[in-house]
Amino acid sequence: MTYPPAARRLIAQVTEHKPDAEVTDAGEPDGYGVTRSITFDAKTSKWLRPILEACDDHRIADITGKTKATVTFVGDSRADFGQPFDIDAADSVLGQ
Repeated sequence: MTYPPAARRLIAQVTEHKPDAEVTDAGEPDGYGVTRSITFDAKTSKWLRPILEACDDHRIADITGKTKATVTFVGDSRADFGQPFDIDAADSVLGQ
């Protein structure tokens, strides 16, 4: 699957912190063949959801799902930016 750079960056950062994290595609690719939604396993989601909500990153359109977090990235050029997410800072503030 092809993901936007922001999704690839998030996956890389999450697996750096949680090597056992499982990520699956969610939804169909868009007209460009890019899958804009990914789902994390329940254990990873429990840790990641509050972090992403605290980050309030402009590249993320929505975070859905009760036990498994599905992260949907925006459909415009903002998802093309692969700069790091503030996972460490948010995790530190939240005290997880």
